[in-house]
Amino acid sequence: MNLFCLCSKKKAYISPNLYPSKKETGKAVPTWNYSVVHVRGRVFFKHESNWILQLLNKISDFHELNQNLPWSVSDAPAEFTKKLVNAVVGLEFVIDDIVGNFKLSQNKTASDYSGVVNGLASSKNSSDISVARQMQRSTCS
Repeated sequence: MNLFCLCSKKKAYISPNLYPSKKETGKAVPTWNYSVVHVRGRVFFKHESNWILQLLNKISDFHELNQNLPWSVSDAPAEFTKKLVNAVVGLEFVIDDIVGNFKLSQNKTASDYSGVVNGLASSKNSSDISVARQMQRSTCS
């Protein structure tokens, strides 16, 4: 089965009020700044118990790594684990193409860009702050 996945974590609404040029010209409209990844590939459904158990072991081992007493799948009774594994359908993604893209006000003047960074950085919204940090990093490169 073909798969297209759009992954977007960082996004921020950009109010025209963040642009200093709005005060001068009034020529500003709202927009969004964002980072996105487009992934294309194929997905395979896995029903084999051994494949699923191996995956569950890897996932558990990874996430339990920093625990004082790491839990392991083998800590659960075998019959219990077998019953649960039989209820799971595994997914395997084979990635054929990955494209990353971002829109971070890079088409704006330095003054408007700074206005957006400062406005987002002073927001109480964690996504806005994250986008502001990404914008700051991209100007330092």
